[in-house]
Amino acid sequence: KSLPLLMLFCTHTTLYAQQVPEEDIALGFDEQFVSIATGGQKELSRAPAVATVITADDIAKMGALNLDQVLESVPGFHVTLSSVRLTPIYSIRGIQSDIGPHVLMLVNGVPITQMWQGDRGALSTLPIADIARVEIIRGPGSAVYGADAFAGVINVMTKSSGDINGSSISATVGSFGSKAASILHGKKYGDVDVAFSMQYSGTDGDDDRIIDEDGQTFWDGMIGTSASLAPGPMDTQAKRLDLRLTLGWDKWQFHVWNWLQRDLGVGPGLAQALDADNEGDVNNWLIDARYHDADIAPDFDLDTRISYMDINSTSEQTLFPRGAVLPVGSDGNLNPFVPAGLVTFTDGMIGNPEIYENHYRADAALLWTGLEKHRWRFATCIFYSDLEGKETKNYGPVVINGTEGTVDGTLTDVSGTSFNFAPEKDRTVYYLSVQDEWYIASDWDLTAGIRYDHYSDFGNTFNPRAALVW
Repeated sequence: KSLPLLMLFCTHTTLYAQQVPEEDIALGFDEQFVSIATGGQKELSRAPAVATVITADDIAKMGALNLDQVLESVPGFHVTLSSVRLTPIYSIRGIQSDIGPHVLMLVNGVPITQMWQGDRGALSTLPIADIARVEIIRGPGSAVYGADAFAGVINVMTKSSGDINGSSISATVGSFGSKAASILHGKKYGDVDVAFSMQYSGTDGDDDRIIDEDGQTFWDGMIGTSASLAPGPMDTQAKRLDLRLTLGWDKWQFHVWNWLQRDLGVGPGLAQALDADNEGDVNNWLIDARYHDADIAPDFDLDTRISYMDINSTSEQTLFPRGAVLPVGSDGNLNPFVPAGLVTFTDGMIGNPEIYENHYRADAALLWTGLEKHRWRFATCIFYSDLEGKETKNYGPVVINGTEGTVDGTLTDVSGTSFNFAPEKDRTVYYLSVQDEWYIASDWDLTAGIRYDHYSDFGNTFNPRAALVW
């Protein structure tokens, strides 16, 4: 697909007060800092948010094997699994849905939110060998990060060459045919810091997770057939490969991350009907370049970044198994209320959706500390994304009309038509934000700010904040 070339520029300016309270300096020697609470480094005890920082050492001590296990250790944070692909859903303070678009996840400060459903897509949990630290906000972060962060923010930061400091190889095996291996290398070559990681994980799935009755069981009982594969195991196998390269030079940092997921199981099935033929594949890229000058001018700190994310997600979905007999309406879809007839799907009711997205963004922040006891942050950004869906299937409008009696596995390509499940869409977003951190007294900080976002497809949002920390 031919895409427009966008010339993006965003300035991210943060202002820091020339006089920082002495208590902050003292705390800095033995206290964690957090960056996502205000968009700049802030002592954890003075952060205007309920924040948690977990380091690589913390992860090693707790024995976690993946990011979800790390996040489960955070009070008020719970990880559940979606009902379709068993992808992780993050619940903060009880806010939860089966998609989970309410928690924003960043990787090295770059959002990985996808356009199709506003979540992280079919992304399984991240491996942990390359994680340097994880920052979590439990509660709204929208004044800094926009509407996607209304329940919380997660920022996963990967290891630099200094964090790795050499080479390491690890491997683990476990139950259910689970295997994992990682190779990390970090070293300085001349003036360039180089960090590389390759991580593989895979599982055959847990065949003891048995579904006694599924969606097809219901139709078998209604129609008198026996097509259901229940009782049977959930489809929980998966394979994943993560490749990452980080280059650092002077004030520049460059990240390339590719994650491949193959043979992803779909749990109980897209239509809650078991079928061993279901699987999904994902091939995603995230590339970003950051320029950070902490002393670009007296009292000024400039942080800018451009990034590109490419998403390719394909799947083969047998919604109902071979031999299923289903009531189908005149539009070719399942319709038990006004059926045009009963249709026998000899090879199963099949739908193969594909999602392709491109994300381009450039954002910047400027910090200014020219006013005593104040740290100002100004930020702006422009973001463009486009989505294209493709689909082949043996049901639905222009494919069948419910009077066929029998339908085999021949698939019809409905891509590019109005009957495609995901029509082509694009979105342009830009935002402006301003924030002031005011050190009122030695034990009092007041943080106040507002962010304005304009979405080309549905309008504007305003997200204010005010927080007093004692």
